[in-house]
Amino acid sequence: MRGKHIAYYNVLEAFEAAGCPICSLVEQAVRKRAEWLMYEGVNDPGMRQKLIRSRGFCAQHGELMIEIGHPLGLALIYGDIVDSVSSSLTPARRPRTAGSSSATCPACEWAKESESQYLSAIADHFADEKLRARVLECRAFCLPHLEKLLELLPAPEQEVLKQAALAHLSELGFELSEIVRKSEYRCVEPWGPEGNAWKRAVRKISGRRRE
Repeated sequence: MRGKHIAYYNVLEAFEAAGCPICSLVEQAVRKRAEWLMYEGVNDPGMRQKLIRSRGFCAQHGELMIEIGHPLGLALIYGDIVDSVSSSLTPARRPRTAGSSSATCPACEWAKESESQYLSAIADHFADEKLRARVLECRAFCLPHLEKLLELLPAPEQEVLKQAALAHLSELGFELSEIVRKSEYRCVEPWGPEGNAWKRAVRKISGRRRE
């Protein structure tokens, strides 16, 4: 087993909060990189060219950049992109750097890197009793990240994690059925913990929106 990296401790801490810990860590990492770009990296020539090729950010991460709110940084970045797209639409002016929507959003790349880092930290330290317990007890671990983690684990550990996941899904399924039952007009029972199970089910199956 590798020595414990800072990612191990970040993962442990993330299990203390609500929601999928990997989704939360990825959101934090992407936001941090986005803020760095806006306040420190906006004049980096290589990054500016990368953003021209990707035509900036995808719709989701574009909203994050707006939320961060740095008018000058976005004006510089998207000014380049607008010029590039305009050139690509002008037959006599087609620079080789013209934007291409096939290029990957930089923030999506940051999210993928962060996701890989934290899932690998769990897989590398799955034998650690403290971390293992947190993973197996976590009902909010989303399905996309669960499936990716399973791919990183050896077969015996996969089975342990699958059994824990099945138990959590069974509980969630029951809560969803309670929503259906209690929504029947003749039912007068008060809502219990299952009241927000519909939200938890969406996030469990789909994962949370990544910043």
